Amino acid sequence: MKLSPTEVNIYEAGQAYGGDNTVKRVTPVLFPQDLTGFDPQKAAVDFTVGETNTFYVAMAFPATGCADTACPSLINVQQVKDGKVQWSRVWKTEEPVKLRQITANKGEVILLTNNGAANPDSIEAQSQMTWVSDAGDVFLRARVPLELWRRDWAKGTPEQQYAVIPNLKYIQSDDSGRLLLSNHNVIMTGTFSEGISNIYLLDEANSSIDRGDFSDVKFNGEYVYAAGTTRTNFGNPDPTGGNTKLFFLPLDFQLNER
Repeated sequence: MKLSPTEVNIYEAGQAYGGDNTVKRVTPVLFPQDLTGFDPQKAAVDFTVGETNTFYVAMAFPATGCADTACPSLINVQQVKDGKVQWSRVWKTEEPVKLRQITANKGEVILLTNNGAANPDSIEAQSQMTWVSDAGDVFLRARVPLELWRRDWAKGTPEQQYAVIPNLKYIQSDDSGRLLLSNHNVIMTGTFSEGISNIYLLDEANSSIDRGDFSDVKFNGEYVYAAGTTRTNFGNPDPTGGNTKLFFLPLDFQLNER
């Protein structure tokens, strides 16, 4: 994916004889036509892969003149299939929004944003999911009630609770409706219908041990895999000789260690 002043170009690679990757198709995904009041130079863009030859691109254009990290924005989601844009959906936000990540499964695409504050990494901001159907209909928005998790899992002032459970930055989903949300210190799993009911804290509240940070979290069915870096005995030495250590943490979907 490559961003230009007026479009996003999606590059699809194919493997040629001998193992080298070659670009087999480039699909231009144009910005929305009417960006009056919004700044295309500061567009935030993310994309994800759906079914075979299907991609989804999410763009967030901040309000013109807004210098903050999160701004009232114009949001655009487009579906690209077999090299052609199938549909484009646009909506505006009244409050500051920071686009974090987009994920897709067989029937829908989900955007994760931090809403409601100019600083998306603050206790004033809230994590929100927006569902768009495979046909392009925006049909559901839901806030992740992190304040409830902070109350139950972290002690101290709101700032101290936030330090343990920061706002979410990453989202994954599968065809069964399962969700995985995460940031550098927290993994959360569940479904919309049953709630985000499982949580794993890397560095727990009031712990004197700093175990480090998650750098990558993935899930597949009943299994969740988390990798990260640490300066404690929680990890193994970095084979490249760095000062930090590496760890790999296998979990089940309920986030019990395996």
